[in-house]
Amino acid sequence: MPKAKTPRKKATATKKRHAAAKKALTKRKAQAVVKKAVTTSKRHAEAAKAVTTRKRHAAAKKAAATRVRKNQVAAAPPAVARTAGDTPIPHLLKQVEKEAALQALLQTRSAISELSAPSESGAYAIYLRTKGLLEPFKEVGRGLIYIGLSTNLADREFEQHFSSANTGRSTLRRSLGAILKRQLALVAIPRAPGPSESNVRNYCFLEDGETRLTNWMCEHLEIGVYASPKYLELENFLVPELKPPLNLNKWRNPHRTEIMELRKVSADEARRARAHRGNVP
Repeated sequence: MPKAKTPRKKATATKKRHAAAKKALTKRKAQAVVKKAVTTSKRHAEAAKAVTTRKRHAAAKKAAATRVRKNQVAAAPPAVARTAGDTPIPHLLKQVEKEAALQALLQTRSAISELSAPSESGAYAIYLRTKGLLEPFKEVGRGLIYIGLSTNLADREFEQHFSSANTGRSTLRRSLGAILKRQLALVAIPRAPGPSESNVRNYCFLEDGETRLTNWMCEHLEIGVYASPKYLELENFLVPELKPPLNLNKWRNPHRTEIMELRKVSADEARRARAHRGNVP
């Protein structure tokens, strides 16, 4: 007969079984932890991959939209080819950008000598201080008469409009001079002595008349600015939206024909002055 186990041996065997069971349980738990960690890591990797894919799709979508905008801007015909009958050019400004531009132009409005302009591209607006000074051409809103652009507002390119030496290069000055010709006793002459038609079409005035025109502008006009890299789109929005009477392009200006007729009077006078000097080609 087999020899019966003593109580001590039984206790030892039981302890061994318990230890083996505990070791197996610990091993299973460790394996479960490792498995869970691997699964979590895989999930994180998949999530990161999904985020990267979404970012790539978003970047591709943004690049495609940018190309569309560039193509639209490139497809727009140049301003020099426009006439009064052209429809406004589509713009891509957001509503918040439109409101910011309209607000800033009014908030910065001041005399030309007091204006502070940033070193950025943007748009500027010229206003009449007193309404009715250019009748029958009525200012709009709070006296607005003209919208212009600048590649660097700090360079104060807009000051050419207020310079007696720049009538031949400023469409605003020529329009104002044509309207105020009788009131200020302005006499038109060619901007340069050469035979080119542009020298009479882009006329200037005798020196004393230029001084009177400049003084009138400094006394009665104010200017506001708005800085933005989208200055071309700004003009395409602001001009048709605000309808300034002395902007002769980019909106259906009902005064364009009349203003151009007044400018023609000055151009013809400049042409006669050139003929009188014997500079006819």
